[in-house]
Amino acid sequence: MDVTFRPWRPLPLVALVAAALAGCGPGDGISAEDYTIDGVVQLDVTFDGADCVYDGPAELPAGPAHLTFHNDGDAYGATNLVGLDEGYTIQDVIDDIGPEPGRSHHPEWTFEKGTYYPTAPGAVYEWDGKLEPGLYAIACTYSEPLQVWFGAGLTVTD
Repeated sequence: MDVTFRPWRPLPLVALVAAALAGCGPGDGISAEDYTIDGVVQLDVTFDGADCVYDGPAELPAGPAHLTFHNDGDAYGATNLVGLDEGYTIQDVIDDIGPEPGRSHHPEWTFEKGTYYPTAPGAVYEWDGKLEPGLYAIACTYSEPLQVWFGAGLTVTD
């Protein structure tokens, strides 16, 4: 079963946050094992210029990860996987982006994982790295002018 996270919209976001606070929500019932190859978690993000779509579980194990970004838009785009400093939530990220497309860089209370790479329309960018326990957010961007779409919130556990 795949999970699709769509960009911010007021009513569905309220439902998503309420479900997350209740301990359930998109990604429940999807096993990270289904997205793991040879011990490496596979993250798949597609951006079409209007939606930032993450396909995978909302909870992942710490360790090696492989992210594939598909730019199906008509301009150079990128994905940015950022970790959140302790004490911040996915809702804080959504609030910071604001109505989409947002116009600000990631907040100072986040840290980049090195996934940002301007990718040509129709191209694919791949990143290999390591995820530590904590909260992460995935966003998709156009850089000229800067525009940001929220893709997903992830929890990485030991």
